[in-house]
Amino acid sequence: MRAKSLIAILSLGLVLFAGRAVAQMTTAQPVTPQTAKVQVLKFKGLVISATSIAMTLSSQQNPKMIQTFSYSPQVRQQMANVIQKGGYQHGDKVTVDYAAGTTVALRIHGKPSKTS
Repeated sequence: MRAKSLIAILSLGLVLFAGRAVAQMTTAQPVTPQTAKVQVLKFKGLVISATSIAMTLSSQQNPKMIQTFSYSPQVRQQMANVIQKGGYQHGDKVTVDYAAGTTVALRIHGKPSKTS
């Protein structure tokens, strides 16, 4: 008798839990997060050093503030072309577009000075 009541209790428990598990299932579409737009910032500076790997600038507003930027693949190709023609020289004015929180140049504006 005791074994039959134990089996009955376990069976009742399985039925109750199975019912709850079925009730929690949903057929709604999954929620996809919206992609956050990348905030692009500008750094206006004077060239201290510009190589095929990175560019170091001092801020035009505060000369003691120095920032070094590596290049995105598009800018790396652009810089290779600029370096073949003489490159940026110390003191050239440039503006670098970069994503907030990074030091990767997405775009570089400014003309390299003529080499002598």
